[in-house]
Amino acid sequence: MPLARNFLEKLCAAHNTVKFFSDTAEEKLQSHTWPGNIRELQSCVSRAFYESQNDFISESDIRFVL
Repeated sequence: MPLARNFLEKLCAAHNTVKFFSDTAEEKLQSHTWPGNIRELQSCVSRAFYESQNDFISESDIRFVL
């Protein structure tokens, strides 16, 4: 989660906004095996950031590329 939060913080700073992961979104991120490693994680966080319509990223905003 430290890497995912870091990616999210950088996106928030670049767009002058504040977003955070819900507890269930964090659980979903932690349960994934990340076959694409860090690039897949960064892409997932970026997509979730742009798709989220709230100030938090929910588990429904998290989509994995398989």
